Formats: sequence, C-alpha cells, structure tokens
Amino acid sequence: MGPAGSSAGQGLEDREERLMEDQTELQDRLLSELEEAGEENLPTLANTIFAEEMTVDQQRAGIRSALAGLINADLVRVAFEDATGRELREISKELSERVIEQLDDHLVLRSDGTWTGGPRPWPEVVTTEKGKARARVILETRGYQWWRQ
Repeated sequence: MGPAGSSAGQGLEDREERLMEDQTELQDRLLSELEEAGEENLPTLANTIFAEEMTVDQQRAGIRSALAGLINADLVRVAFEDATGRELREISKELSERVIEQLDDHLVLRSDGTWTGGPRPWPEVVTTEKGKARARVILETRGYQWWRQ
C-alpha cells in the first residue's frame, strides 16, 4: 500500500480531471449552439446546454466556468443591445469576464425550472472568428446537440 493520504490525493486528482472534462464539454456545447447565429442571449444558452440532472448551483457554476474559459481563450465575448435594441455592442475581454463573474445578476431561475434573465438588456454571448472556426469543427466532429441524443 502507498503512503498515507495517497488515495485521498488520487481522489482529488480524479475530481479535478472530471471538472476539467465537464468544463470542456460545456464549452463545446456553448460553441456548438452559437455556431449558426454567432450570438445568443445568456438565458437561452443556459436552457439549451444542460441535459443531465444538475442542481441550480451546479448549472450556474458550470456555465460561469465554461464561459470564463471561452472568454479567456478568445473564443467568445459578451455583448449588449444598443439603446435602439437593433445592434449588439461587443464589450472587451476584461468587461466580459466581469459580466460572467456577476452571473447571478443575469441568470434567474423561474418557478418552472427554466432560466430567464435579470434586468434588460440581457447579456448576449457572441463568437469571435476563432470561436466560429472552433464551433464548426465541434459540429463536424460531434453533430448537432449530441448531448441530447
């Protein structure tokens, strides 16, 4: 038998590996959903990417982590509608990260278990050119909404 605590250390490594796999899975789901239009509001994305049973906290943490990773990798940004509601204005990487850090202000659970937004305008998630290219590869490899099949 190995040194004391080695099984605990292995358990932690296994959990960290599963978390990384889950984050990558959610990132792939987000990008695939954004591929066609290149943009979608945060509540709609949240309602689309989860198929398995998860708690509200797990869903919030999952989408927060996945979006933070995509923003950091320059695959997506956050945008908001302009005053006319006709055009999206993309915000910087730093501001996008701040919006995602404040996810609870922008993602509200309805009594029927679906997500809606907080006060309008709702954050829109938009793909960068790099994100669009990655989304096409994901769809070619995995197909449309593979997590629901």
